[in-house]
Amino acid sequence: MGEFTFPALAAGPPSRRNWYKELLDDPQCAGNPARVQEAYETHREAYGLNQCRAFLAAGMNPVTPDQALIKHLERERRRNASKNGPVDLSNDLDGQDVNCLVIWARPPPQIITLIQNLQQRIASLVGPDIYLIPSKDLHLSVIELSHRHSAPHLRAVENEVEVSRIQQILNSVSNLPRKPRLISPQLSFDKMGIALNFIPTKEDPYTYHHLRSDMHALALESGVSIDMCYTAPSAHVTLGRFIGNAFFEGPEGRKEFATLVGEINEELRDSDVPEWVVGKNTGLELQLGYLKFGREREKADMLGKC
Repeated sequence: MGEFTFPALAAGPPSRRNWYKELLDDPQCAGNPARVQEAYETHREAYGLNQCRAFLAAGMNPVTPDQALIKHLERERRRNASKNGPVDLSNDLDGQDVNCLVIWARPPPQIITLIQNLQQRIASLVGPDIYLIPSKDLHLSVIELSHRHSAPHLRAVENEVEVSRIQQILNSVSNLPRKPRLISPQLSFDKMGIALNFIPTKEDPYTYHHLRSDMHALALESGVSIDMCYTAPSAHVTLGRFIGNAFFEGPEGRKEFATLVGEINEELRDSDVPEWVVGKNTGLELQLGYLKFGREREKADMLGKC
């Protein structure tokens, strides 16, 4: 039997489908956490290889500066530069279909330290073309409850799922006899940015993907239909997004960037990277709003237990 792969789920209309459970119930995977790990690893490897090939083979500059991020940073700059004190500019986004309702996990201190080191190495090469996600905003999206809607729509979804049920979902990890672990991080990139991508352990019968499946099932028990963004066997933390592409104009810069990513990944494979025990020191959280570029934990709508 070859390595186990499982197709990602593209964004679509609201659905009662539990894609996470479908992976676990697949005949090639059922009851075998090593297969769950394979699904995450094969997806990561295929995605990374395809993106790197496309990046290096592109006849034109492959990097697309994130216009939404550029506008977001300008809003933040205007807020911070206001002569009359802080100005709340968030409401201009509330009515737009750009907001999400999602459950996040935060990386533990040792992983944040690793990320900061990697961010600095990448920025030292690429320079101002990349925006590094601040440590306070770093996150792992565990499951989505609704994707790309206005804030009032998301509030309606939150009410439909019910606060007590959402609290139960957030507390799921605290009730486990052994919390799921993520290991073996590797960098992956595309034309928009770069991320650190983890895989679940294969030694534990209850993996990170089992947690995602159970949390999604609890949400579905409310009767709500859920619309998600592109959903894959992936556990990644976005480290940075491109806000310029001058460095990548010529093939030399693209090759230097791909080479650095390859070197870092070799180092990560050979080093003793600490595992990430999901929910060990910091509980899960519900975030609602314009979350495309992360947000600090203090702005979470609800917090779960560790």
